[in-house]
Amino acid sequence: MTPPALPIVTYGAFVVMFPEFTDGGVYPQTQFDAWLPVAIASLNPDRLFRVWSVAVMLFIAHNMVLSARAVKSAATGQVVGDPRGVVTGKSVGDVSISYDSAAVAIQGAGYWNSTSYGMRLYKMFQSYGTGPNYAPGWRTSGRGPFPVTRYVPHGR
Repeated sequence: MTPPALPIVTYGAFVVMFPEFTDGGVYPQTQFDAWLPVAIASLNPDRLFRVWSVAVMLFIAHNMVLSARAVKSAATGQVVGDPRGVVTGKSVGDVSISYDSAAVAIQGAGYWNSTSYGMRLYKMFQSYGTGPNYAPGWRTSGRGPFPVTRYVPHGR
């Protein structure tokens, strides 16, 4: 039996699913285009089944948010690319605000906790029993319209 073809993920479908990414100045389509093949190579369609296209879009959204944060930091003269956790407090004059990020963080999700899109994707991994969905070594998926070779560093 031939497996069903994977849905094609397009920029148009992405901004319909996530209209918050329609501002091309903050979230350029070139970022989507750059992350699409990475998402396709990283996410196993055999495990994610019918939600694979949503997983691809969440993967892209996660990385586009991280990129937008880096652009914003660069514009204010800050160093970009430094790994850091969620800011839990900030004060300006007499006004301060803080968030309990531990209350919403997913234990074991690490990097995926850095955006709400990553957290949704991680929960999807858990729901489909894929863990972080990585397997060691070079793998080739010969199924579907996107047979890909990818290196995945740990796990199964």
